[in-house]
Amino acid sequence: MTVAVPKWFKPVAILALIWNLIGLLAWVIDFTVTPELIAQMSEAQQAIYQARPGWLWMATGVAVVAGTLGCAGLIMKRTWSMFMLILSMLGLIVQDFAIIAVIHPVAPVGVDVMGMQSVVFVIGVALIYLARKMNREGWAN
Repeated sequence: MTVAVPKWFKPVAILALIWNLIGLLAWVIDFTVTPELIAQMSEAQQAIYQARPGWLWMATGVAVVAGTLGCAGLIMKRTWSMFMLILSMLGLIVQDFAIIAVIHPVAPVGVDVMGMQSVVFVIGVALIYLARKMNREGWAN
């Protein structure tokens, strides 16, 4: 029996993929930041870069790569997308921990950073809910 997928599902999944691709691009660009570029930043930004532990980059990578794959899975209506989105959320939680517990005490981050992390978290939860709904409603292939 084929279950009709709501018309809003695919556009939402495409927007989610674009959102995650932007995050993936930001993560890749972060790898290109040279010491010369860091030297041109404000003292506060330099302190944040110097306070970041190496494992934070890995956690961010897990979050954006798994999130991108999870959203691609949503577009293709695959059940495994939920696993990827949960993995992405775990990477995001580790990233948030690093920002709050490791970086912030050494180099206070602004409200803009905390606000953006909150938005990312809410979107991550919504995407997991969407994948769960897709699986439960029988929309997945």
